[in-house]
Amino acid sequence: MTESVINYTKANVYDRAVSFIIDHIIITFIWGLSSFLISGSDMLESDFDPTGLRNTMLGTIPFILLLYFCKDLLYGKSPGRWLMGIMVRTEESYQLPSKKQLFIRNLYLVIWPIEYLVLAASEDNKRWGDEKANTVVVYTP
Repeated sequence: MTESVINYTKANVYDRAVSFIIDHIIITFIWGLSSFLISGSDMLESDFDPTGLRNTMLGTIPFILLLYFCKDLLYGKSPGRWLMGIMVRTEESYQLPSKKQLFIRNLYLVIWPIEYLVLAASEDNKRWGDEKANTVVVYTP
């Protein structure tokens, strides 16, 4: 039996940025919707105090950050990556990274503007999170 060899192509900066924007829109929508649902129907009242909504949104930040940090845990693909046809793999063997590697690479998204400047300037199409977790983003074969 012969083994098939898959040649992976690194994803370009444009596709990676678009996938991030898609993920960001989805997570922001979840954040807004969950805050609205937690605040309840009081938001529809004419004398609604926005302080409660602000406090609810601030209280849900840890949940939202956890979504960002764990967004690639399902087969190395977030919804944005899936739509763009890209995925995260280990740098050496192009296998699915461990959950720890995927979590570590996404921790760096806290400084996402800097991360994307690093990505845009990188010759290897890698951001700091990729470097620290030894991962690479490639097109799905």
